[in-house]
Amino acid sequence: MLCNVMLYMLFFRFDPTTGDVRTYCDPETQLPLPYCPQGVFLHVAPVQPTTSYDCSVQVPWWRDITLRVGLLSSQVRLVRVKNVLTEQEDTMEVPSEETVGQVRQRYLALNAHAASYTWKALGKTAGGSGSQFEFRDLDLNKTLQENGVVDESGTFESLDMPSDYHVPVLHVYWNDDLTVA
Repeated sequence: MLCNVMLYMLFFRFDPTTGDVRTYCDPETQLPLPYCPQGVFLHVAPVQPTTSYDCSVQVPWWRDITLRVGLLSSQVRLVRVKNVLTEQEDTMEVPSEETVGQVRQRYLALNAHAASYTWKALGKTAGGSGSQFEFRDLDLNKTLQENGVVDESGTFESLDMPSDYHVPVLHVYWNDDLTVA
């Protein structure tokens, strides 16, 4: 939650169409000035003339691609990965745009043999009664949503319930394929 607040505090300062710092029209000078309600930040020129500002910066930090660590996700979600062999369970925060294969790649940090597992999730049976469920293999090239693992955190939040009240579980089943980590 704190991370989301920090991201909001940082990115509400930028215009989504231009990617630059938001501006406002100064009522006295009628000039566009950077909108910095908590004060100017790195690489934003001060409003008044000053000799203490370093003008040598060619590219501001928000436009410098060498400083980019990763991409922001439109929606992150929690999933639990349960190893049915050892009954170990790990909770991971994953972007909604990631495929199951990419989730598996990140899971390698927690289980070096993650590539030797079949990934399954519980879902409703196709064509059967609405109350029937079965474990289905997950397509590693599809996202969780495309695999039928629905993100219900928005529903819980709209009902004023904690969004992590129900976290989907991905079950990993060991394949005895003798791979080496």
